[in-house]
This record gives sequence, structure tokens and C-alpha cells, in this order.
Amino acid sequence: MNLYKTYKINPLSGCLPMLAQIPVFIALYKGLLVTIELRHAPFFLWVNDLSAPSTSGHRRRGVHVPIRLLPLLMGVSMFVQQKMTPSAGWSRRSRR
Repeated sequence: MNLYKTYKINPLSGCLPMLAQIPVFIALYKGLLVTIELRHAPFFLWVNDLSAPSTSGHRRRGVHVPIRLLPLLMGVSMFVQQKMTPSAGWSRRSRR
């Protein structure tokens, strides 16, 4: 304890917080281990299998346009999230 008092080191700031995270890591590992069972499982609406690429598209005047809906929705949602996130503006005071 003298070593901790001399150098003002908190003994709880080392590996002890990792003990709280270990159950989460084990749960993630077990969750990813059993996800192979979800392969070819039905999901919702038009998505039948999350492990297969989306093959939906649109047919315009006899021409098949391969517009994937899920990546398009993800791109739109990422753009909206980016616009909703406030910028980290800095001022001259913060550089002092």
C-alpha cells in the first residue's frame, strides 16, 4: 500500500474494471458462436435470409434495375444520423 500512496496510484484502476466486462465478452462470444443456427432463417417482410445478398430489384419497362433496398436505407439513415450529430466546434479559448 505504500507504493500506491507514494505514487498516488489507485489499485482499482488497473485490471479490476475488466472483471465487470468479462461476462459481456463471454456473452458476445457465445452469441456469435450460435448465430450459425440463424443461417437461412426467415427474417421479416421480403427478407428471407440475412446471410444471403438482397436480390430484390425494380423492373422498369422490361429492364431489371438491381437497386438493393436495404443498403439504400442504411445509407439514408447514416446520412440522417450524420446531420443530426452536432459538430465538435472549437474556439480559440480551447487551444490555450
